[in-house]
Amino acid sequence: MLTGIASFDGKPVATLMDRQSKETYVISEVPNPQGWKLVEISSPTGADLETVSAMISVGGEMVTVRYDERQLKPGEGKPAAGKLAKDDRPPPSEDEKKKFGEMIGNKWKALSKDQQEQAKRIAKAKMDAEPGMTDRQKGELINGILDHVKTDRAAEQRRREGDNAGR
Repeated sequence: MLTGIASFDGKPVATLMDRQSKETYVISEVPNPQGWKLVEISSPTGADLETVSAMISVGGEMVTVRYDERQLKPGEGKPAAGKLAKDDRPPPSEDEKKKFGEMIGNKWKALSKDQQEQAKRIAKAKMDAEPGMTDRQKGELINGILDHVKTDRAAEQRRREGDNAGR
């Protein structure tokens, strides 16, 4: 189910939760570790949450997700404005922490100093805005930010190379 939509530097991001496992996922234009990619966020009637949907590419197949009806009914688990969905997952194991730390470390090293600074600024702002995030939510946020910053830099590099080729 869809648990949130946001924008990082003008680019859409969605958060989803698996109803059975309660695991949450951050989905953007950059494929996440599961290979899922955000294709479109749409709302035919504007800000009406009942009509908001996110189209996700999962293994080449298009899937549309929406907010759970229980999230939308007042007094029945409607999330507070600006707050993340409750994360009932257990804390990551030591092995999960180690593997995730290695993956984040590799992504960090692949960034330029400017990209690292940009990632720090974005992460600080998001974490200040959501101080109750669990370790898993923080990790997912950082992973999404690093992917976003790297993608922006790659697009910028391609534009520059295209500009130089025309000279």
